[in-house]
Amino acid sequence: MMKKVIFPLFLLLLVTIVYTALFPVKVYNTNRFAISQMIDTTLSLAGKSDVNGVDGYYVTESECGFFRFDDGGVINKIVIDENKRVQANRYIYSTYDKVGNVVSLFLANGLKIKDVQTPSYPYIIEDVERFYFLKTNGTGFFAYNIEGEKMFPEVDYSSFITSMAASEYFTDTLVSNMDGATYLYTESGEVMFENRINQNDSHYAYTKGNALDKEGKYMATCSGLEPEYIEIFQKRTGNRVAKIETKTNFRYRPIMEFKKGRLYYEGEKVLEYYDIANKKSGKGFAFRGDLKELSFSDDGSVVILSKDEKATYLSLYSESGVKYLYKEFSKPIDNLRFVSKKSFYFRMDNRIIKMDSKESA
Repeated sequence: MMKKVIFPLFLLLLVTIVYTALFPVKVYNTNRFAISQMIDTTLSLAGKSDVNGVDGYYVTESECGFFRFDDGGVINKIVIDENKRVQANRYIYSTYDKVGNVVSLFLANGLKIKDVQTPSYPYIIEDVERFYFLKTNGTGFFAYNIEGEKMFPEVDYSSFITSMAASEYFTDTLVSNMDGATYLYTESGEVMFENRINQNDSHYAYTKGNALDKEGKYMATCSGLEPEYIEIFQKRTGNRVAKIETKTNFRYRPIMEFKKGRLYYEGEKVLEYYDIANKKSGKGFAFRGDLKELSFSDDGSVVILSKDEKATYLSLYSESGVKYLYKEFSKPIDNLRFVSKKSFYFRMDNRIIKMDSKESA
């Protein structure tokens, strides 16, 4: 009886060894994320406002703040009254009245750059050390650099601006309009690229979104309704390298971002992407509810924040599509950003919550 049992087990073990040798299964080292630090945004660190560098920032309708994880607190916090507005990124912020003609420009450490007399509204783009201003009627813009100098004369259009993007290092500005035109401007305001969509491509033809590659290679536009399509252009030559008909028809500006040779763009319940080098679309990364924010790490991992009427959802994927983390929150969260390849933070209530990964077997 024992021999009859042992022989099948031995045969099964032998088959398993041979199969594994010939057809190895790919094994992933997964990461477990846990809360590593919490910063109370109601408290500021006295005497720290002169610190030049920051690790992160947050911005709401009524306040913004800049913090360092080493110091364990907020190094500069700005709270405004109900008659004002604030915009910020990790380098700069601006405050202005709801009704008024003065916009105040600041560095993240609180050093005032200047006051600008203008009826326009400031428009600050993430990770860009420039202040943009949109005309109150939405048909023009101009820009100031971080030294408070006007970069180029005011630009005017005959239709509304629908989308703006800017490069982090190359000081280019990409602007799209309601009439389907897109322009790429240099630091001095020179037009180095212009594109107009084919009005016959869609039932409703206009450009509603754009994106610039931070590595300086590509730019993209999202245009049209019925159908909606995305075009990707080489920035140096202006040549179109791809035209993708999407499965969506968003009435609003969809989220689009370049990362490591891919253009990621918002789809229905999935973050889709187009791989430029391989000239093909990817399966994308699923999420629940409506897409609210996303952030990429240097290695191509993406953390996605989405929301519906039931909860807020946080999903973390590797570049290859492995899901490292999924969490549901009963409370709203926002200001989601990577700190490094293995850590990110978000804001919940009055706290900044940092999460770090730990390799597990």
